[in-house]
Amino acid sequence: MSWLHRYPPRRDARLRLVCFPHAGGSAAAYRSWSVGLPEWVEILGVQYPGRAERLGEPARTSLPGLADEIAEALRGLADLPYVLFGHSMGAAIAYETARRLPEPAHLVVSGREAPRHSRHGTIHLGSEADLLAALDRFGATPPELLADPEMRELLLGVIAADCELIETYAPDLAATPLRCPVTALLGDADPGVTPREAADWAAITSGPFRLNAFPGDHFFLLAQRDAVLRTMTDLLAGPGSQTDTRSAPAARETADRLCSGDQTVPQGLGGSS
Repeated sequence: MSWLHRYPPRRDARLRLVCFPHAGGSAAAYRSWSVGLPEWVEILGVQYPGRAERLGEPARTSLPGLADEIAEALRGLADLPYVLFGHSMGAAIAYETARRLPEPAHLVVSGREAPRHSRHGTIHLGSEADLLAALDRFGATPPELLADPEMRELLLGVIAADCELIETYAPDLAATPLRCPVTALLGDADPGVTPREAADWAAITSGPFRLNAFPGDHFFLLAQRDAVLRTMTDLLAGPGSQTDTRSAPAARETADRLCSGDQTVPQGLGGSS
């Protein structure tokens, strides 16, 4: 199945974790997670068109259209409960995919402002220099890829499409809220999303909500990998875990503390320990 990569297939899996990459990213971003999560979790990395083995396919520029395609690819995997995880652009795609499927056991959004704060942009309309500046700002692209002219051209084409996809995204703010638990993760020094913008993901569900802050910038997932996977292991445990006891007001308290410069996160809401 070209849309999904299993890292690795697990015959005795009790739950699937479906992971959505950031702009410019591929499914392989989550390959290493299999060694840090329980054996009963099977990881499925979503492979967007236009990258890796799908390089010959046009990258999508409509977020709702892409979510439709991914939801269709996931419909045949209803034999196990599933959790959706997305980082940055992937968080918005994971949310829209969740709206198109039977409710997931949990939705985890990372490094992305809540839909009510969704911002349009014009990077996709700019020059190559604008695209390179966007890559540099978030610091996720190995310099050696940009040094290779052929890879640079391919990468910038994907980035331009991804920027168009996310910069033209207009979420339906009147959509019926999900009912599943939602957890928002962020780096406390992320230049692209504030704690309060992350805390407002609480509005997209009538279920439990939790906010986890980690030390780091937009790609805190790399530097804080072990802490993130410990948090993921906790929430994947399902009903009865500490995740399902947290409230939106408590998450907003965490956001207020971070915005005021107080890095002390209330007990049970932090993700860095």
